[in-house]
Amino acid sequence: MDRWKLGKRHDTGDCSELECKYEKIDEHTYQTVHDHACDGSCDEVNLGASSLGLIVPVISQGNIPLVVVNGEGASMQVQVVSATIENRARKRVLIDRLRGRHNNASEILPYVAISHVWSDGLGNTRSNALPRCQLRRLQDCANSLFPRGDHPVPFWIDTICVPLEQPGRRNAIISMRDVYVRAEKVLVLDSVLSEVSCETYAGDLLMRIRASTWVRRVWTFHECQLAKSLHYQFLERALSLRELQHLQEEQQQATDRKYMQLQTNDANGWSWDPAGYAMNHEYVIRIKNLDPLMSQNCHILEMMEKQRITSITGTADQIDAVKLAHAALHVRWRRTSRRTDETICLAGVMGRRVDDLVALDTNTERMRRLMTTMSGVPSDILFVRLPRIQEDGYRWIPKTFLGERRTLIINPTERAFPTPRGLRCKRPCILFTSMSRLAVHKKLLIGGEERESIFIGLKDHFLPQPYPHPQKSCTWEIYEEPTNAEDGTLHWDDYQCSDIAIVLQETFQRELYKDIPGVLVLLKKRGLAVLHCRYERQIVVRLLPQSPTGPCGITKSELCYPFGKLFYIS
Repeated sequence: MDRWKLGKRHDTGDCSELECKYEKIDEHTYQTVHDHACDGSCDEVNLGASSLGLIVPVISQGNIPLVVVNGEGASMQVQVVSATIENRARKRVLIDRLRGRHNNASEILPYVAISHVWSDGLGNTRSNALPRCQLRRLQDCANSLFPRGDHPVPFWIDTICVPLEQPGRRNAIISMRDVYVRAEKVLVLDSVLSEVSCETYAGDLLMRIRASTWVRRVWTFHECQLAKSLHYQFLERALSLRELQHLQEEQQQATDRKYMQLQTNDANGWSWDPAGYAMNHEYVIRIKNLDPLMSQNCHILEMMEKQRITSITGTADQIDAVKLAHAALHVRWRRTSRRTDETICLAGVMGRRVDDLVALDTNTERMRRLMTTMSGVPSDILFVRLPRIQEDGYRWIPKTFLGERRTLIINPTERAFPTPRGLRCKRPCILFTSMSRLAVHKKLLIGGEERESIFIGLKDHFLPQPYPHPQKSCTWEIYEEPTNAEDGTLHWDDYQCSDIAIVLQETFQRELYKDIPGVLVLLKKRGLAVLHCRYERQIVVRLLPQSPTGPCGITKSELCYPFGKLFYIS
């Protein structure tokens, strides 16, 4: 992929392992680009100007504004049309053509929703406007998706159809889910894809999708999940994943035939051009070796497109937990220029209301509202290594699900329940009272960092049976694996003379050095059947082969509940 040709050089030192500077939008310096075939002299068409009154009135009526382009060059005319639902059961879209402020005609037509990344230059931070060359290109792309349909095909793009001013912008964001659900087709535009020919090897096309900027943005996940039919725009035309799979099969059959021909030539001892044979032989072997990678890419894209979460059945808490686990899995390595957009996309994908979220200013407030209004969440949410909200009562809630580079495993079958008193869950745990003296061990790690840990010894009658152990007891190390700089370093002495507990993701394991994720909580109120506590920080519990040596010794725990204790964690 020639990213230098696109002006995206990553060797300047401004990009990190986690973020690319070209994917972040600076609203003050952002420039809308012209189509590559344009010399840059065409003017912009502003459809959001208040004097025209085209976009905002459509949105205020609860409808979807769409764009239609007729003609080319100086004679090109750009119109706004309004899409409404004629029959909600059948989801038929009624198009009202508008010229200025006057309705002219109504008809049932499909429309195309554009899914793109702003870093490619198709956005506009100053007005709802795009250059004429880009509008013409977008209309051609929309028309090509319906070769036998009525042209021009209306299309929706956020640059034109989402006002910059309130309250029109807020209303447009609230209706964003409907835009992509109702669209007959969703078209993906990405500069990494549009520069490559459809005749290219299918594995290369799939790899480009996997490596594109589009697949790493939060909003595009929202758009992909809601699309009825998703198409990727390449140089000559757009292809769906099914068409890419069909292209893969055709190319694979051609490769197999060529491979068989080369083997036959070898067996018969025929003469051929050595240079041509070497080139063909190397090509066939490379294709054969890349085939598993291509299948993996295809499988991942299928998961991203087809794992819809709108048809899940079960109780309300089961449905919410499965939807959250699915969404968190797919957004963990995505990015957004506006942190506040994350919760809007999550809510849209999970089919939840967003009108109460857009009224809040910060992503922390929005995440708190989203999580506390869910009927159930996976209990694993306590143990994923993500930064947490630091407000009392909500410390169990992650600030964000973005930026988790490691594999994020959230099991929705074990659920917890948000309540006004905190997150209610039942988990295995170890309790320490204020009378328990924490014997702190310090260890110097590679790089000069120091890690504090404590060691506990548990008798076999505390452990799940049968639990064979030669000394009828075993030693566990409890330490912290830092998640971010905000939490600082764990100092066990801060919790001396305090009632604390270690809440575990799973019960104790017999495997040596197997890390069991856990949470350190501060007990606020103890009852016979339930414990009320404050979320402190994430820790790790690990079984050791033998007791540690040294003057500190073993910390004695009060009680162990290997099969679970009921908690309210705030």
